[in-house]
Amino acid sequence: MVYQRFESAFQFGPAALRASTDGDDVIVESVETGQSPLVPAGGAGNDIGIYSGSDVLVSGDYLGSYSEFFDDPGDGTISYGDDLLFAFVDGPWQSQVVGDVLALMITAGDGAAAKVELGDDFLFGSGPGMLLSGDAEAVIVNAVDTGTCTLVAGRDTIVSFEGDGSIFGDFYGLTILSGDGHAIVQTGEDVISTMAAHEVVGDAYYFEIVPDNGPEGAGSTQVTFGDDVLIGGMVIYGDVFSAFHDAFPANEVIGRVEFGDDVLTGNEMTTALYGDADQAYFAAVDVVFGDDIIVSGSADEVMTGDYTADQLSGFGDSVDVQLGADRFVFKGSFGDDVITDFNVGLDVVVFSGFGSALSDQIGVTWHSATETLVIDMTTLGGGTLTMDGVAGITETDFIFL
Repeated sequence: MVYQRFESAFQFGPAALRASTDGDDVIVESVETGQSPLVPAGGAGNDIGIYSGSDVLVSGDYLGSYSEFFDDPGDGTISYGDDLLFAFVDGPWQSQVVGDVLALMITAGDGAAAKVELGDDFLFGSGPGMLLSGDAEAVIVNAVDTGTCTLVAGRDTIVSFEGDGSIFGDFYGLTILSGDGHAIVQTGEDVISTMAAHEVVGDAYYFEIVPDNGPEGAGSTQVTFGDDVLIGGMVIYGDVFSAFHDAFPANEVIGRVEFGDDVLTGNEMTTALYGDADQAYFAAVDVVFGDDIIVSGSADEVMTGDYTADQLSGFGDSVDVQLGADRFVFKGSFGDDVITDFNVGLDVVVFSGFGSALSDQIGVTWHSATETLVIDMTTLGGGTLTMDGVAGITETDFIFL
């Protein structure tokens, strides 16, 4: 087996690297205003890092852009460490913490099998404008040759109590270059909890499949997003913000994308919850949306179980689409909420703590022109729920606990 790790020519982060030390390390570093924001990465091993200062850029294993390259026929597996990272920042600029590596490309040559296992990391971040990624900022899975590339993301835990910015359970960006090879991706079953005004994404902010415009295109793509638990945040996406696949006519990708069965729980800051994605466009690969549980917070929220049906979303004629059986849960003094994609007979609305059945104290209004149902629970201490496009809805689509 020929295996190479090298700093990649593609650069998502800084070209200059600070030292990485292999082994199980403890790193304590403070960065002051005006200093380089780069701090030592832990290298291979299970590391503990404690970082503070104005602006920091840290990684649990490797800080930079790396390629994992397998060239000979056979099997090879590379594993990253399980790290504990703590960052306390107070600077005006954006700080970034990633569990394993800043940017990563995985390539398998003809007949080779490449497998990369990212670590099960714990990240804690506190401060303004932070970006927290459980595994990496950006990952490219290069399946253009006839080899097999397998990526297994870590089962990460990310916690933040204050500040703003974005939290990604696995990556900011995940790109699959599809061609004659085979790409297999399994993202982590992550837990994210925040009491701050973060944008929270269970797996990756954007996900794309880019087909190689070659003559054969005999490969395949299999992506399985993890079952994540996401608590709090300004906007919450169970799996991704945007999922996109386009296909060249002569080289359509054979494959399947399965979204996770996620649990999303809003709080007093939450304005929108998306069970799987906001935007979803797939030209050829089959799609299975997750069976999500979406729990309303106390603010006014827009809730989507699978994806937002607008001009940015859609599916090719050959795509087999399976919608998720989602559960929308309302309890306590929830706000004036809207469900945009309730699937009658498949999804369920759960009212918890408002009695065991419909009563005269619950206001129900039906707008036939728009097929919109409005349920008013304010007399019972709740809020209002508007359900758009729900022709044929009946009492069997509701559960009272």
